[in-house]
Amino acid sequence: MAILDRSLLDDMAASVSATDLERLLDRAAAELPVLNGRMVTAWRAGDLSGVAYEAHKLTGLAASFGAAHLAHAADILDRACRNAPPAPRQSDIDCVTEALEPALDAMATWRTEWRASR
Repeated sequence: MAILDRSLLDDMAASVSATDLERLLDRAAAELPVLNGRMVTAWRAGDLSGVAYEAHKLTGLAASFGAAHLAHAADILDRACRNAPPAPRQSDIDCVTEALEPALDAMATWRTEWRASR
């Protein structure tokens, strides 16, 4: 699975103003780590409903910005929480956390290339 679905961001760039796109990308880049942090905090507290809630939000936001691998990992975790038992494992949390930085890096690279192409 690709880290980033660039076509989704290309479509977004074609449908909103450059100012709005910059603002949306800023917000996503700021919010994705916050959601991941909340998810990890809920995990450490043993709060599976909290993990599911944050993973669900993370799935939606990541998918909206083409972060396909991150969205997929978060969706698997969300489903595991909602369908427990068996409960999700630490490795499920780790998959989401490990997908975050590559997604943010890929989004930043796409943004740099998009700016250069305008």
